[in-house]
Amino acid sequence: ASASASASASASPYPYMESYGPLTDPVLHRAALLFQEHRELAEADPQPDSSIPPGAGPGPGPGRASAGPRMPSSSSPSSPSSSSWSLVEWFDSALSSVWDDAFGGPEEAFLPSGSLLLLESLCRCMPSHHLLLADFSYLPTSICGAVNSPVVAQKIVGDASRRGATRDLPTYLVHQGEADIFFPTDFALLSHMYRNTAKGIAGCRVYSHSDFFAEHADLAALQLKNGDNPLVLDYPNMNVLWAHAKGGD
Repeated sequence: ASASASASASASPYPYMESYGPLTDPVLHRAALLFQEHRELAEADPQPDSSIPPGAGPGPGPGRASAGPRMPSSSSPSSPSSSSWSLVEWFDSALSSVWDDAFGGPEEAFLPSGSLLLLESLCRCMPSHHLLLADFSYLPTSICGAVNSPVVAQKIVGDASRRGATRDLPTYLVHQGEADIFFPTDFALLSHMYRNTAKGIAGCRVYSHSDFFAEHADLAALQLKNGDNPLVLDYPNMNVLWAHAKGGD
C-alpha cells in the first residue's frame, strides 16, 4: 500500500489517501512473509502477550483509520479505472474485499520493514555480534484498524491557551512534519525476524522491562528513599530484546 495526494481526498480533512496494489517491494515482501509465518506459529501455540501491561487492552484511539500495508493477497482499488487495474482484476479484488468484510479476511498490519533491514544489515556486516534493543511494546492511544498501528501526535500551535500541548490524530495521512508518528515494537515478531535472519544464534530472549533490570542491574543501588524502584515499577509497556550470534565475545 502507498499513501499519496489525490483529488479524491478533498472530502477528507487529511491531504493523503491510501491506494492498494500488487506488493512489489522486496523488503516489504520479506517482512510480510515473516509476519504471516509468525502469526501462524502464534495461532498454533498461543502464548500470553507480555508486551501488553496487565489490565490493558488495545487502545480505542480517536477513530478508525485505514492501515497499510496489507498482506500481499489483499487489495482494494476504489474503481475499475484506478491505477492500471483491468476490469477483471478490479472485480476480483472487489469481490475479495466484500468476502473479507463479511467473513473475516486477511488482517491489516503495519510491517516493521525498517527493523528487518536493520537486522539484515547487522547480521551481514557484523555476523559475530551482541544485540540489545529496548522500546515501547504497547501504546494505548494508537490509531485503530491494524496490527502494530502507530500513535500520531500533533503539537497544538493555533490555540494560545493550549499551545505546547499535543493531541492524538486518527490517521497517519498527514503532511510530512505536521505530526510525530511512532510505532510500538512487536518484540515477539522482532525475535522471530532475528531468528530467521541470523546465521547462527547463541541466544535470543525477550524480557519485560522489570525482568531485565531485576536480572542485570544492582537494584539496591538504584532504590529511592521511599523504597520504590522506578526501573522495576515504571515502564510496564517496554520490552528488551537481548541476542548474540555464535562467535560473539
